[in-house]
Formats: sequence, C-alpha cells, structure tokens
Amino acid sequence: MARQAGQRKQNPTGAGRPRSEKSHRAILKATLELLAKEGLQGMSIEGVAERAGVGKTSIYRRWASKEELALAALEELEARKRQTLKFSGDLHTDITRAVMDYLQSWVRDGGLDSLNLFMRVLGESGSNPEMLRVLFRKAMEPRIRMILQMVEDAKERGEIRKEIDLMAFMAVLGGSLFYHQYILGKVVPLKTNADQILDIILHGVEPRTGGK
Repeated sequence: MARQAGQRKQNPTGAGRPRSEKSHRAILKATLELLAKEGLQGMSIEGVAERAGVGKTSIYRRWASKEELALAALEELEARKRQTLKFSGDLHTDITRAVMDYLQSWVRDGGLDSLNLFMRVLGESGSNPEMLRVLFRKAMEPRIRMILQMVEDAKERGEIRKEIDLMAFMAVLGGSLFYHQYILGKVVPLKTNADQILDIILHGVEPRTGGK
C-alpha cells in the first residue's frame, strides 16, 4: 500500500498540470502588461497576481522578486518573437529580412504595447542597470549574433571590405533602427525606408574601386 502511495506521488496523474501551465502564462502576460503600463518601479507582485487571477504564493513559488519575474516575462516574450531566418547568401537580402523581422516583432500584438514596454525598460535602466544588462544578454544578444554572422559571411564572399569592423557596422545599423523607432516613433517603417537605410549603410562598406 505504501509503495502504491509512493508511486502515485512520484508519478502524478498530471491533473493539475494544465491549470499550472495556464497560471504560468497568465502571470507572464500580466507582468508584461503592467511593465508596459507602469514600468518596473510601479509594478508589484500583488498587482500581477490580481491581474492574472492567481494568489501571490503562486508567483513566489516560481520567482523570488518582481525583478526576476520581469526578466522571465521579457525573456519569454523575446523567445516567442525570435524566428530562425535562413540566409540567402546575399547580404542586402539577409539584412533586410532580419531588420524587418525585428521591427515586425514589435507591432502591438494581443493588446500588448511592445514598443512602450521596451521604452519603459530602457527608461528605467539608470536605476536598474542590471536588468537591462541581463535583458540584453539573454534577449537581444542572440539576434545580434545572427546579424554579425551574416556580415562575417559577406566578408568571406567579398561583399564588404575586409577591414570593416563588425561591431562598428552593428553600431551604425542599430543606431538607425533606434532613431526610427524611438525618436521618430515609427515602429515599423515602410520597407522602402528600410531599403534606403540599408543601401546607405551597405554602399559605405562595399569594396572601393581605384584603390580608395
């Protein structure tokens, strides 16, 4: 009898799993919505619990603080947005796809204002630099590595000059995207605008004729 009870404990029927998974998703969704609306400073575990329709203990069993909860929600959001893009072997085509995929990922989706969410996190980076650092390392860095690989491959194919520094290239590309999104407020610029930006950047790194 004891053995059967032990077996039941080690091999649960799973009756509570769907509910647990549903609660998990509800908590992360509520966290993202409150981050976009109130920022990390204004967000609270109590507020997330109320919005998600769960008890505070359900949250504290998974995350020790609202900072941990916020990071988990942001990582999950970025993982959901990120797609594996196939390289075509042409830098302009590949970069255009990567940029448009990134910009499209920030369109308002399911009631979540993703752009405002990112701006909230960015705006609070001064008081919580660790959160921004971890967010960059876990959420943004994989996308950056993908683009850097595109540029490195293009170097090998002779599409850009050998002396071009990869991080300098990313700074120029990233700066233009930041300007479009956060200064002009255009979450997804028209593809023609993206093509023009890339033309300006890529023509500047193409091999020069006449030894100049």
